[in-house]
Amino acid sequence: MLVSDMIKFPVVEITGSFGKTTSVMCAISLLRKKFSILSLTSNGICFYRDENSETLAENISTTPANIIRAVRLSPEEPDLAIFEVSLGGTGIADLGIIKNVYDDYPIAKGTSSALKAKMSMITERKMGSTVIVNADDEKLSGLVEVQRFSPSGKSSEVRALDAKVCFKGIEFTAIFSGFRSLAGRISGARQVKSTVGPIGRQHVENMLVGVAIASYFFWDESDAEFCLENFGRKMVLESMEPPRVLNKSPSISPKSIEVSIRDYLEIFPPARLEVGGKLKTSCGSVSPEKVAEIIQASPFEEVALFGEFGEAIKKFIKGKRTTEACPAVATSALVLERG
Repeated sequence: MLVSDMIKFPVVEITGSFGKTTSVMCAISLLRKKFSILSLTSNGICFYRDENSETLAENISTTPANIIRAVRLSPEEPDLAIFEVSLGGTGIADLGIIKNVYDDYPIAKGTSSALKAKMSMITERKMGSTVIVNADDEKLSGLVEVQRFSPSGKSSEVRALDAKVCFKGIEFTAIFSGFRSLAGRISGARQVKSTVGPIGRQHVENMLVGVAIASYFFWDESDAEFCLENFGRKMVLESMEPPRVLNKSPSISPKSIEVSIRDYLEIFPPARLEVGGKLKTSCGSVSPEKVAEIIQASPFEEVALFGEFGEAIKKFIKGKRTTEACPAVATSALVLERG
């Protein structure tokens, strides 16, 4: 049986290099009081009903095979589903999202690339669906026959206006201009904010996409507020005194490290950088040498390395004071953990 024959409810598929799970969790937090939701993310397969949630599977990849598994595991037919897809769309989405393309790496033994795979969200789209892409991503901004979102406020169907990012949280106005929702085109504005905890402009993108997903299913102009739990361990304050910012993700890559450093330095001085974790994760492996180049170019003078990822980077670091991270000693730091 084809997966399309199994699904009789509206579906969102989201692909991209970084921040997919955070965007999905933001959307679910806005929708779960009104709808039952089936989700597949890097957190696993989950079912949400009212204020309750049930984890149906953990430690799985976001592949088409696991979309089928999610549908089969669902305790009942959901009102809607939101699926992360690691490489591209499957053709079942009513709303398809290409969030960002940080790294266009070769796949399928060099016969294709990550960017080409993600383009299937457009080329394989089903008739009548909406596809929205990141207007701020130079790899995506020139695409045609799509809608756009812009965290920086560029003219788009969905954009963030007057974004403020600080130690106390994030806030902006989400402007909708003819966004093609399930019920038709919508225009208007919503105030969006977070509580204390999430750090950096990458979360403006995550929150904006979350609000767009929620607005696709149900439009109102009420405020959207996100609490710390929506962000997991992705660029969040691990402690206030001293301030430690943690970004833990299996998709930590050279570009995401660069963005995380940029976001951290917008708020905090370059006290200390801690990098480590697993060298290979469910998202594949990364080049330690490229990561070392980004660390070398950063203003952090002290770099603490840990785990097999840190050990692989160590030999490429020059001109920085390198130490081993000590969990028992808490200091002000940006902590980037792959895993």
